Amino acid sequence: MSEAERRRKALDEVYAGIGVTERGKKAAGLRGSSDICGPVRRRGSHAPTPWRVDEAYGQCRALRAWLEERRVRYVLAVPKAEVVPLPDERTRQARELYALVPEEVFERRSCADGAKGPRDYDWATVHLAPTVQGLERHLLIRRSTVLNKKDKKTGQLVREISYFLCHTAPGATLAALVTAAGQRWMVEESFQVAKGQVGLDEHEVRKWCSWYRHTTVCMIAMAFMVAVRSRLIPCQPPARPPTVNEVRRLYDRIVPAPARAARTSLAMHWHRWRTRHQTRARTSHYRARAARTHSP
Repeated sequence: MSEAERRRKALDEVYAGIGVTERGKKAAGLRGSSDICGPVRRRGSHAPTPWRVDEAYGQCRALRAWLEERRVRYVLAVPKAEVVPLPDERTRQARELYALVPEEVFERRSCADGAKGPRDYDWATVHLAPTVQGLERHLLIRRSTVLNKKDKKTGQLVREISYFLCHTAPGATLAALVTAAGQRWMVEESFQVAKGQVGLDEHEVRKWCSWYRHTTVCMIAMAFMVAVRSRLIPCQPPARPPTVNEVRRLYDRIVPAPARAARTSLAMHWHRWRTRHQTRARTSHYRARAARTHSP
């Protein structure tokens, strides 16, 4: 088989995967195509990379079965009506299990740091039926600490409840599951920044090769700005590291313009002043939030 025929065969497999209507089956098909994606593994390890996705993929049982068959650990968001298996071979919906969890079981933990401080939630786990491969299943329940969602039936404010199905090694702790679930925000923020700064979603193409070229160029540009950002991170812990958006503004201010020392000095002075101002504002916000949290 010639090189052109092999490339055409690989593209046909990609088109077949993209043409699947169900998003979960499409994800399993693309992940399983070794000619295109290849094995996704941790660097220096033989363990597959864990999956963390939203409800659109998490409610697909075919995808979960595909991951469990290959012993891939995952933390998948599922809807409240998702039916899960129990160790005694019964099945229950996720919201029914939440109603049975005692209040003292919930632990308040932060899953990640957000723009307004740590993202604190109340967390609890329910042990589910294990897999035939010897790994464990858990239902991870996340409850908001404040009334932030309006109930559709009563119209009153209630706490938002989210559910995650976890496929882990035996002995996984609640802290490890919470940390894994919180890493989803890092992925979403990375996509959001890439769309806003390098035009990741601004492709107007119909061919897979064209989409691949556009995405590759965007990833290179994003990697460049992240590398520049890493060099601008201050050594002092209280100082706030610059964001990719600020790196892009500095680049647009300094590089395209003629090399003038005054222009560069003014841009860097503005950047340092803005960084100090935002650091003080964030510190004050965190202090006020901590005072409200611990006040009687």
